[in-house]
Formats: sequence, C-alpha cells, structure tokens
Amino acid sequence: WTNGSWTTYDNTVKTVTKNLNYGGQLRLHCQAKDSSETPLTVNAFSTLINVPFPDIVVTQNPVVSGKVFVGETLSSTLASFTGGKPPVNAKTMWVVSTNSSSGFSWYQTNPTLLITSDLNGKYIRSQTEIEDANGNKAWANSTTVGPISYYTIGTLNLVNNSTGQTISNADLEELNGGNSYTYNGTYSGNLPVNQAVWDVKVRSGTATITSKNGNLFTVTVPSGTSISGLSVSVSSYEINETPPSIVWTITGVIPPT
Repeated sequence: WTNGSWTTYDNTVKTVTKNLNYGGQLRLHCQAKDSSETPLTVNAFSTLINVPFPDIVVTQNPVVSGKVFVGETLSSTLASFTGGKPPVNAKTMWVVSTNSSSGFSWYQTNPTLLITSDLNGKYIRSQTEIEDANGNKAWANSTTVGPISYYTIGTLNLVNNSTGQTISNADLEELNGGNSYTYNGTYSGNLPVNQAVWDVKVRSGTATITSKNGNLFTVTVPSGTSISGLSVSVSSYEINETPPSIVWTITGVIPPT
C-alpha cells in the first residue's frame, strides 16, 4: 500500500477526492482521536475499490532504419506508449508482404533483421507488440520499407592509369617491357565499394601482379618481349547477377631507344 496525505476535519460529513493516474486498489482510511491526555484512537477503513488500469495507448510508432538491399541489416525503435498494468513489456517483430499495403505476416522476432535472399522483392515493416501484466496487448507498425532488392554491379570498366587507355574485353595492349603499369577498375552499379570483391589473375605468360588494393592493381611487364594473358573480375555475395569480367592480352615490347 502507498499512503496518501491526511485530510483533517471536524465531526461532520466530509467529501474526499482522490485523483488517480494509474490503476490498482483503493481504500479510504479514517482515524478519529479525542483530546484527552491519553488520546483514544479509532481507525476505520472503507471497502476496497478496484481501479482499472488505463488501456495501452500507442503515442509513437516504431521507426525502421537501414538500407533495403539483400545483405544489409535493418533496425527499429520500439513504439512509445502509455497505460497498461505494470510490468508492461514490448518487443520488436518483423512482418513481410508481397504488397506494400496489405497481407503482412510474421517473419521474425528480433530487434534487428538481416535481409536474406528470400526477402528479395518483399516489403517489410517492424511491429512493436506491447503486453501488460494482465495479458492485454496492443500493436504498432512502422511505415513500410521496400521492395527489397539486390545490389547491382552493372558494367565493368578498366583503365590503365599509366597510359590512359581504356581496356575492353579481348583487347591487345602493347606495353614496354621492364615497366610497371597501374590499373583502375570501376563499375556502373550501386554495390557499395566495401562489398565488392576484386579478383585479378595472370592467366598465362610471365607478367606479374606486383601490388593490389581493391580495385587498384599494378602489373609489371618483364623485360624484353613477352606475351601475357590477364583477367579482372568483380563479385559480391550481395548480388544476383553473373560477376562481370574483362580478359585481355599484354604484349611486352622492347622500349625504343
């Protein structure tokens, strides 16, 4: 029990008002004392009054953040609410649909959602489920995000930064033997740079890859005359397309004197 403040009055009928902002049980406690040297005290209690707890009311819907691409992770705030009998618990669920406005069904209960390939083309909402100690529930939905899609690589481009030449598939590139050349690979799609996996290979011949940093790599052509086949490709776990590649040939020549 939590005691309120005393209200003092004489031996007349008194109306006492108590404003409540929560539920529970309430009773009135009256105490009478006389004015003798050894006061006589008499206590009286009203019957218990059961005060219902206010209904759960959502005051702010959950908010989803993150990129809507396969391989990314979405997170969500919990909805804000008032009411319910304590303790009141809330949890985040994720619901999905092939339609942006209806037909949503449960997918996962977790504060975050890793977007996997089975969600490609789907729409997603976070849903806060709120439950109080009496088992009363309320739900609140975020705005819909999606449709989920894959990142794309698109067209692969390769430039020899040392000569300025753009390399296309099946090109024959003539370079001076004994020199090193730096290449820069790019692509036209929206795949984040940190998710791109670049692969550079010497398929044949004696040229060597002397350094590689993501989309930048250096090829050293051996002295004298030579011929080497090379390839470069870019891929990612987060795409749904055949990784593009460029295969070309370098012929090493003796530099003019």
